[in-house]
Amino acid sequence: VDIITKESVRDGMMSRTNVLMVRFGFIENGIIAYKKEAEKQLMVHRVAKLNAETDRHSIDEFNDMAAKIRLANAYYEGSGVIQNYTLAARLFYDAAMRGHQLAQYNLGQMYFNGQGVTQDYVQAYAWWSVPKKHPRSLPRVLSKLNHEELVEAKALALQYRQMTQSR
Repeated sequence: VDIITKESVRDGMMSRTNVLMVRFGFIENGIIAYKKEAEKQLMVHRVAKLNAETDRHSIDEFNDMAAKIRLANAYYEGSGVIQNYTLAARLFYDAAMRGHQLAQYNLGQMYFNGQGVTQDYVQAYAWWSVPKKHPRSLPRVLSKLNHEELVEAKALALQYRQMTQSR
């Protein structure tokens, strides 16, 4: 537990992490109370800043899968950052291609609703079909597809499944 005093703030002795912890309200009475949550917020802040500077580059360089999913969720929900469905979809896509099942589900949901991507029921079906355990949402999209689209969606799902397993 770090002790933060007014003097250390004034004298510039605090680290950048602690300054942001103060900014996000995670320091109470000079003691870091919620360090884990503050570190998560710091990560979101840092990546959001990187995205503003070099949008595509920062996503490619951000390889921590759990952090990437948290960041994608933050952009999807607008939690701690400005809501950005397009950026959330890109982050979910990257994680989905690496085999992350929740990201595959979320990406399918975004295609189904047209959030950050063009609404595409074939893509929604394909992404929802990739995980071994299919979501309960699959029947919703089945009712939206004709026979040709269903054949295309199944082929695409097989292709995604093979691609995600090879990574």
